[in-house]
Amino acid sequence: MKTILLTFLAFVSSNLLIAQFDSLAKYDLLISEIMSDPKPSVGFLEEEEYLEIVNNSGININLKSIQINIGNKIFEPDSFWLQPDSFKVFFDIPTLKNSGDVIQITQNNRLIHEVIYHPNMFSDGFKENGGWSLELTDFSQPCITNGNWLACDNLKGGTPGEANSMNQVINGESLQISNIYAIEDTALIVEFNQPLESIKLEDIHIPQLSLYGFTIQQNELTISISKMDTNKVYDLTLNNAQNCTQYSFEPQHLQFGLPGNNTPSKIVINEILFNPDPAGSDFVELFNFGNQIIDISKLHFTDRDAEQNLNASTPISLKPLLLLPKSYLVITENQDWLISQFSSAKNSTKINLPALNNDGDNLILITTNGTIIDELSYDEKWHYNELNSTENVSLERINPAQPNISSNWHSASSIENFATPGYQNSNLSQRISTKTGFELPYNLISPNNDGHQDLLEINYKFNSAGWTGKIDVLNYEGITIHTLSNGDLFGLTGSIYWNGELANNKIIKAGIYALTFSCFNLKTQEKITQKMTFYINRSLQ
Repeated sequence: MKTILLTFLAFVSSNLLIAQFDSLAKYDLLISEIMSDPKPSVGFLEEEEYLEIVNNSGININLKSIQINIGNKIFEPDSFWLQPDSFKVFFDIPTLKNSGDVIQITQNNRLIHEVIYHPNMFSDGFKENGGWSLELTDFSQPCITNGNWLACDNLKGGTPGEANSMNQVINGESLQISNIYAIEDTALIVEFNQPLESIKLEDIHIPQLSLYGFTIQQNELTISISKMDTNKVYDLTLNNAQNCTQYSFEPQHLQFGLPGNNTPSKIVINEILFNPDPAGSDFVELFNFGNQIIDISKLHFTDRDAEQNLNASTPISLKPLLLLPKSYLVITENQDWLISQFSSAKNSTKINLPALNNDGDNLILITTNGTIIDELSYDEKWHYNELNSTENVSLERINPAQPNISSNWHSASSIENFATPGYQNSNLSQRISTKTGFELPYNLISPNNDGHQDLLEINYKFNSAGWTGKIDVLNYEGITIHTLSNGDLFGLTGSIYWNGELANNKIIKAGIYALTFSCFNLKTQEKITQKMTFYINRSLQ
């Protein structure tokens, strides 16, 4: 009886194991180490390519049930039971290209794990030259590539069959949409900052179009839709998308369209930062002031040589990149620095810009066939000459429809932190009014942090760039008790907000007060003086 029972249990156990490995979940097996360039050996390992996988599940897995795809070659392992948290190293495999390739673990045509490796993943120029492996550092987030693959830190150059030398916890990055464009009038591609794991059709909303289905491949979501009209802007909302980390996904709201064969004549160089701080990076902002959707990938940047001939150009994007009507795009080599300096910066892309000299230079926007769309020859003397420093101060175009001459450019307002990357210029002429000066939308504030009129709002409008001045707060006796602005450079329009806090960190008392404005334009020699009354209501606190 005991023998029969043991035989039965062995039969059940065997079948359970078969059932388990016949239906692997995604990431049950992981590619954990890649040695694509073993030459020259650092002295401890044979000069052999190898691939290591790890059992990331809680069950034994027979590797005979899987396939390993390296590029367009398929490798099928022999029968081997791999225990949980154990490694298996394969030496006799298709060639691992030094330049990079795609490696996949699949089972019955279902993807278990995929890695697109390339030399840049080493983050070490020396180790990139051979003899060192790439290691997966955080097994809990296998879909993340950037920062999760590093050069081996073991002196042997690799750790085949052993725990990886690089073991770290990756700070999970939220899933975000990085690009959106139409590949034809019935298909839309949404690119994410990392591989997309899952989404439901009911979580995709395009009110103006019908949805027929979608496919997911790594970072790309391809959506089949009803036919789009050219130059029409559509709205997209995505909910509940997930990556492998299962972090919460904030709903994403974006716009897109079908550009058609449009002429980018309304695209202009709209803002430029050519003198960043030493740790920073130049940026150039493009603005589409027209009514057509433009694919920016058809545009390049260049400049002129000493003989005024055009130099080799740099494409703004290698993939379609849409610039919608009345929209901005910021081009920089360092997006992280840009956002750290200008928190409102948005809609940026990273490319290698032509070198922008601090004292003056030339920058040209051209089409693929060499047609000049816009050309800017700037000079640092275009900056407001009362600035103590032009470091981290951008030049803004005042009117996008006017030529690139010095009178159509001005330093960004100090109120806007001296730059407005990705949003409306502080000196945009379309915002000005015929009435010049300051105004208060309301003259009663109650600084009690209840969310209602906690701040005094001061709006200003000027009919030309270059205004600077002083704003004081006076008590009922006419004595200055606080200075809101002293020597700030104003834009053409804008707003200043005050929370009622004095220099001693105390909140102003209830009562009647006055604001005095004394402003001067160095270029036009105009002066403005104004005085306005406002009230502090402490009873609402």
